[in-house]
Amino acid sequence: AILRPGEDNAFLRDFKRFQATIARLGMLNSLAQTLLKIGSPGVTDVYQGAELWDLSLVDPDNRRPVDYARRRRVLADLIREEPQQGRAALATRLLERWKDGAIKLFLLRAGLRFRRAHAPLFLGGDYLPIAVEGRDPARCVAFVRRLGASWALIAVPRLIGPRAERGMPVGSAWQGHALRLPDGAPAAWRSVLTDTPLMAEPGGALPLPGMFERLPVALLAAEGMPLE
Repeated sequence: AILRPGEDNAFLRDFKRFQATIARLGMLNSLAQTLLKIGSPGVTDVYQGAELWDLSLVDPDNRRPVDYARRRRVLADLIREEPQQGRAALATRLLERWKDGAIKLFLLRAGLRFRRAHAPLFLGGDYLPIAVEGRDPARCVAFVRRLGASWALIAVPRLIGPRAERGMPVGSAWQGHALRLPDGAPAAWRSVLTDTPLMAEPGGALPLPGMFERLPVALLAAEGMPLE
């Protein structure tokens, strides 16, 4: 009875609003975890079928056959659309229609291609935490990978519920927050995910609004490094 369709079902109306909020937060957590796996020391381990959203529970539910044909179609669309639209515009559009899961495959593709292009950096580079400055620093976690002149920066949201109540935690949602770059870090960066340049402020602060302008996660490379 509580799942019966109809305007008179007050429980279902209330539950759908709750479900929509939880689904959006789950999406943000999934993107954050995916990028952490790409950038952290160790092997990037993605469960088969989890290239898009996977709404399975646990064994044996998550042993269902993977729809590889669908994933090939989504990947082919991304490969075709990226040169037509550019990474920044494509990223924005994919986030707007996040429910189809293509935004996660977009992140995986860009991140893994960058990781492959700079394998020594990710296999043997230093792993350094970055301090977040602002009134609410616990909402973001960030680190850099460093090997010689090669630098990569990873930043993702955490405990994001309050910041995502009214929409996506991008752009001005991070006003007044910045990353304090470690000594020796470059001032000029480029987003691997949107191909946009970013510049640190004098003193080594990298503002979060610019990093998260289009996407709720950020993967940056030192300016001049190939993105793939």
